[in-house]
Amino acid sequence: MRPFMPAIKSNAKREHLVHVLSVDDNAENLAAIEAILASPRYKICSVTSGREALQQITQQDFALILMDVQMPDMDGFETAWLIKARLKSRQIPIIFITAINRAMEHVERGYAVGATDYIFKPFNPQTLRLKVEALIDYQAYYDEVETQSGLLQQKTRELEAAYNQLNFVNNNLERMVEERTRELLLTNCELQREIEEHKLTKEHFRRLFALSPNLMSVRSLPEGGLVDVNHCWLELTGYERADLSSLMDLYTPEPDSLYKGRLELQGDLRNLKVGFQTKSGQARHGLLSTEQLDVGGQRLILSVVTDVTELVNLQKEMRRLDRLNLVGEMAASIGHEIRNPMTAVRGFLQLLAHEDNSGNKVYYELMISELDRANDIISVFLNLAGNKSVELRPNSLNDIIHTIYPLLSAEVLHGDKNLVMELGPVDPVLLDEKEIRQLIVNLCHNGLESMPAGGALSIKTWQQGDEVILMVSDQGAGIDDDLMERIGTPFVTTKPEGTGLGLPVCFSIAHRHRARIEIQTGEAGTSISVIFPAHQNYAAFQYMDKAIWHPNHN
Repeated sequence: MRPFMPAIKSNAKREHLVHVLSVDDNAENLAAIEAILASPRYKICSVTSGREALQQITQQDFALILMDVQMPDMDGFETAWLIKARLKSRQIPIIFITAINRAMEHVERGYAVGATDYIFKPFNPQTLRLKVEALIDYQAYYDEVETQSGLLQQKTRELEAAYNQLNFVNNNLERMVEERTRELLLTNCELQREIEEHKLTKEHFRRLFALSPNLMSVRSLPEGGLVDVNHCWLELTGYERADLSSLMDLYTPEPDSLYKGRLELQGDLRNLKVGFQTKSGQARHGLLSTEQLDVGGQRLILSVVTDVTELVNLQKEMRRLDRLNLVGEMAASIGHEIRNPMTAVRGFLQLLAHEDNSGNKVYYELMISELDRANDIISVFLNLAGNKSVELRPNSLNDIIHTIYPLLSAEVLHGDKNLVMELGPVDPVLLDEKEIRQLIVNLCHNGLESMPAGGALSIKTWQQGDEVILMVSDQGAGIDDDLMERIGTPFVTTKPEGTGLGLPVCFSIAHRHRARIEIQTGEAGTSISVIFPAHQNYAAFQYMDKAIWHPNHN
């Protein structure tokens, strides 16, 4: 049977009636198949010839075809060829059922015309039911992938449209700011006139000021104190009006900017990239434009900031995902191709080492060990592939940590360091034990290597609402700011002998477990938290003794 990728048996798919076409010139065989597959889930359509089968294909969509090979008029091979030649029915799996010819040439001909599998009579009814179930699930998975592909293409078009719109806005932002500034100047003139006529300048100006969706602030010249800010400014920064008197410089230029000093006192800025922090310490990004105003004889600076934090974060995430996707594709496409010649070279080296009596055996052994080390690196590299399946079972995170505790203790003692474990009560989580062991070992190994002798590595677990949290903390020097943006990218490492694949593998494992990784770092050390969902949708995993989840399934 041809291999296919496992798919989650979605409850949504099972609610629909599955149509199966049974083709056999023997009515007793058709009745037997209907009896074996009798289920509320299936609707069996039985026909006695290839021509009737082709007619049914044009009238109804089928998830699977069971077809006898030897039939009068038009045999199963010809019928299958015609079905596969039709674009709409090309993807329907076909199982040939035969009791006559088991010769390899006969079977190969069946696969050549598009058969998915062969069943020879007499057959085990349970085997037929299981194969039908598996192929129908495969077809459901294929249909879902097609649907998701269409949605992805639509989303891509929407993102392209949004990107084009953003470019348009960026290209025209200076003109818009200038136009807005002119409007504000005209409004100011209007307000001056209204002062003389109605003496309501402040009220009118405040209304206009409050309508802007951008962060707007007014500072006085030359001292630069804040005079007023609009509602959007207060809402986004988190400050209160009582804090304004103590706030001096809020915006700082990007590192590559030529502007220095107090930006909000410069009256000719246009769309300058700046950073600023909210009251809670959150870093945000914006485009700053400023303009000098003269209101009632008082010189002021009007600052307008367009918040682009979400766009910047989206661009960073897209760059990171592009890098991981590229590495994953490389791993999937060339990993095995590299291993094949390496295996052959290793075999010949072993043969030469066995036959060589000239004293060069130590060199052969050295080359073999280096090949084995390269193979280990390729194995880690292949773990980055996005199409890797995981075997998920309900497991206790604490039990897995206790299992690898002796290994961690040995590594800690070898480095003259300390290990602190604080494992709190947590609910079982759907985990692939082998992958989670690798994730914990990688995180602990990185933490130990970042600390000098005498440092302490801490492993903590606890439950917070519907999430189970694993935290590994070290007392190292922390991660530099210039590396934080690239953290988790393959081959990025601070260790002279490291491959830079340990932490990317951890990110890939977390993604396959629908978990997320958060990093806090500073001079006192680094803490890496892996946050798992505590309550999974167990109904989505029909086989609890061996629940399989494919990471590309949505």
